[in-house]
Amino acid sequence: MAIYSLAIASNSWMLNRCILEIRTAATDSARLLEMGFAGGGYGGRFIGLGRPQNMGVGPSSPITVLPENSSDAVGTVTFATNWGTEPTVPLRFFRTIMADDVACAGMIWSFPKGIVIPPSSSIVLWNFSGTSGLYIWAVIDE
Repeated sequence: MAIYSLAIASNSWMLNRCILEIRTAATDSARLLEMGFAGGGYGGRFIGLGRPQNMGVGPSSPITVLPENSSDAVGTVTFATNWGTEPTVPLRFFRTIMADDVACAGMIWSFPKGIVIPPSSSIVLWNFSGTSGLYIWAVIDE
């Protein structure tokens, strides 16, 4: 397995919606080792990380993770922020955070053994509160 990372900016999202979906390919599982985010503007944030009841359908312009070692193969895990049909809210969450109403408030979550994302599945970052943009990054073992 190899280590991959990706950082994105999510500039427009709404109350009770998926901010980010991390998706695995049909042939590969992955482990989420770390996820972090910080706000780009003012506004309180209530965010959770969990497995959606249903994956998003038809993600538009998914972004493939980047290998941290340039000798490693291209990754198969993708990040999605827009869909034909959005992922549904998780029933339970691995982590939640209520960040202060200050610019750049954020959090880093680490998972020492990784949260397993099986083949053809996903994990989502869910927005419980309407707010401004968010900068998000994740480290994946694929």
